[in-house]
Amino acid sequence: MIITSSEKGRIVIPATIRKQLNIEAKTRLFVRVRNGEIVLTPAGDVRRLYGVLADYAVPGSTEEDEREAMYRAVAQ
Repeated sequence: MIITSSEKGRIVIPATIRKQLNIEAKTRLFVRVRNGEIVLTPAGDVRRLYGVLADYAVPGSTEEDEREAMYRAVAQ
């Protein structure tokens, strides 16, 4: 599937994909580049990102702690 970005760089995730992944309005997504590709991950699904956050998250931390670690990682 090919999508086009707007003049402001915005993209629309097709409805079929949003439904498949349960992405609703106001869903926060973590965005990163991996091997030259854009990867979007629902921000609430922090445990899947543990490898990215290893320098920030502490094993045994709460989901809220991990979410805060993700925001710190994104800010850097």
